[in-house]
Amino acid sequence: MRRRTLLKGMAGAAVSATASTAARARGRQRNVLLLISDDQGLDLGCYGTPVATPRLDGLARVGTRFSHAFAAVSSCSPSRAVIHTGLYGHQNGMYGLQHDVHHQSLLDGIETLPSLLSRAGYATALVGKKHIGPDSAFPFEAELVPERSGIRDVREMAVAAASFIRSTNDRPFFVTVAYSDPHRAATDYGNDRPWPGVKPVTYDPAKVHIPSHLPDLPDVRRDLAEYYESLSRLDTGVGMLLDLLAESGRADDTLVVFATEFGRTAYSQGGVGDPSSGRDHHGRCFTVWLAGGGVKGGMEYGSTDDFCYNITANPVHLRDFHATILHCLGIDHQRLTFPFRGLDAKLTGVEKARVVTELLA
Repeated sequence: MRRRTLLKGMAGAAVSATASTAARARGRQRNVLLLISDDQGLDLGCYGTPVATPRLDGLARVGTRFSHAFAAVSSCSPSRAVIHTGLYGHQNGMYGLQHDVHHQSLLDGIETLPSLLSRAGYATALVGKKHIGPDSAFPFEAELVPERSGIRDVREMAVAAASFIRSTNDRPFFVTVAYSDPHRAATDYGNDRPWPGVKPVTYDPAKVHIPSHLPDLPDVRRDLAEYYESLSRLDTGVGMLLDLLAESGRADDTLVVFATEFGRTAYSQGGVGDPSSGRDHHGRCFTVWLAGGGVKGGMEYGSTDDFCYNITANPVHLRDFHATILHCLGIDHQRLTFPFRGLDAKLTGVEKARVVTELLA
């Protein structure tokens, strides 16, 4: 098995392809709305997990959903850096976590989607969690609702993102909304209080679905029940944002990307809830997929063997993922270069990337 094949990137879904094509015919540039959840595995209704996520499932139904996706790095900051640069961690320099004593950052001169698209005239904003650096590599015009410990106010995030989108008028926009859900919180998964506009969906630990790699233990069941409740809150927040996007009149020409940076943290090394125990990210289960205009609807793409380990058909690397997004924005990735360490580098990497034309409407 080729390592680069194993480390393939993003799985996807797309909406409003016909309307988006019409929008481009009117001369309007496509927008990008990038939604990133935190520490989520293959846990949505559309992936066969019995959890209430109707809005995300609906988004997947009308688009192209990749059925098997693998993150390039099983760590938060490095994975987010790969999403924003299209480069492996050893290429972009983000080898570890960005916060606290770790203080990892991109190498000087590395380009990112927000910096590139800002120069192309896009209005850019980050709503929620950042956890990447340096700031100079991520020149968002606005950083809204910054991450706060224990706060899972998905309505506040939706309103902030929609307000920024409305303020852009006719400018194209690139907006990243980075949720804290379903990351573990100090108390369970942020389910210790009511959140505005969210009707909690609770799960009976005795009846929850247990992934095959986890043991059937009472603590595991309780942990999964809290995790699934957080997922349903995330789904509610995404639904709020999609409704506000539609009200703004910009939905038809917006490419929506839904992604997690890597897999679930349900259960852990040591006792569940013990602050001294480690987090055991499941190394082979990641939910990373797209949703957006200009891509075929109602299809799945990619497959693995019966163990969901080896890719057997239609691998899509992060280089290809970025090339395809740029193509949807009318940008030829092969002409988009920047000088780096004496080389003519590309956002999609120094190795050849391809536009995944099989997905395009």
